[in-house]
Amino acid sequence: ANDEREGKVKRKGSRIAPEPPARMAVKRPDPAVMEIDLHLHELVDNERHMAPGDKLEYQIAYFERMLNTAIRDKKRTLIVIHGVGEGKLREEVRKVLQFYEGVRFHDADARRYGNGATEVFLPSSH
Repeated sequence: ANDEREGKVKRKGSRIAPEPPARMAVKRPDPAVMEIDLHLHELVDNERHMAPGDKLEYQIAYFERMLNTAIRDKKRTLIVIHGVGEGKLREEVRKVLQFYEGVRFHDADARRYGNGATEVFLPSSH
């Protein structure tokens, strides 16, 4: 046991970064929050073969799958990154959300996400 402890002390040398002080603790992601990015380049390897209507349909289908996953996994909040663009994806995302009982949403924090994200609050009784 002593050799093991000494080994750990030796490994803590300059090659490994020291632990950050408590006041600078790294903020861990909140497990009750799920974040999804609907930018097409994040979802498919190559979008060139897709027609414009197919792109939006694909993004909405992915969004609905992830929304249902968030509800199933009892997440409190879903952050949907849809980008700014012409606003069509944002509009479609919000249309879908209106069909879910108890779901509330608004623009996500612009300081963190810019103007291209929606914060969705999921009902706690799901």
